[in-house]
Amino acid sequence: MRYNGECDKDGCDFQTNRLENPTAPAEPSYYGPGKKVDTTQPLTVHTQFITSDNTPNGDLVEIRRYYEQPPNSGTFIDNMVWQDDSGCHHKSLTDSFCHKFVDAVGEKHEHEQGGFIAKGNMKGMGEAMKLGMVLVLSLWNDWEVQMDWLNSNPFPNKMGADGKPHFGTFRGPCEPNKYDRDFTEAAGFRENRKTSFSDIKVTGIGSGGVPNKYADGSTWKAECKAAR
Repeated sequence: MRYNGECDKDGCDFQTNRLENPTAPAEPSYYGPGKKVDTTQPLTVHTQFITSDNTPNGDLVEIRRYYEQPPNSGTFIDNMVWQDDSGCHHKSLTDSFCHKFVDAVGEKHEHEQGGFIAKGNMKGMGEAMKLGMVLVLSLWNDWEVQMDWLNSNPFPNKMGADGKPHFGTFRGPCEPNKYDRDFTEAAGFRENRKTSFSDIKVTGIGSGGVPNKYADGSTWKAECKAAR
C-alpha cells in the first residue's frame, strides 16, 4: 500500500553518508562537522536542474549540487564522487546514478513497483516540477520512525554477504531509536533547536557567479563516466 498514489515515496537521493559506507569505494569525510563540507559553519547550497536541451522546455536529465563555503566567497566545493561496482563514477543525480544506486542498496524492487523508476525517472520528476512546486523549509519531528531514515541507521541488522553492514544502511551519526516523541518534546530540547535560511534565489544556470562546470572542468553530463 505504501506505493499506491501519485507520489514517489522514496525518490532518488545522493546522500553522502549512505555512499560513504566503509564497504564502498567512496571519498571519506565529505559532509559533516569538520569535514570537507563543514556543517558547523555557514554555507550556501547551489542546485542546478539540467535539461536535455539546456532550456526550460527540455526533459530533466540531471540535478547537480555545489557547496559554496564560506557563503559569497567564490570558493565552490564539488559534490562528492561515488564509484559504482562497475567502475563508473557519478557525482550528480541522473538516471544512470539512480539505477545503479538502488541496485547497490537492494531497493530496486520498491523503485520498480511504485518509486522513482515507476514514476518515470528524471523525466517524470521534471514533468512534476512543471506542474508547479512550492519550496518549504522547516525543522520537524518524525515520531513514527524518529528520523532514522535521514541521519542514523534504520536497519542495524541488515548485513551484506561479507557480514558487514549492508551498503547504504548508514545515513548519519545520530543514535538510532532515540528521537521519539517523549525525547523531542521534553522541556529544553525544542527550545534549543534552531537554524537559519537566508538569501534564497532562483536564477538561470551560469548567472550569479555560480559555475556551470565542476572544478575539474567537466560538465558530467547525464551518463556513466568510466573510471579514469
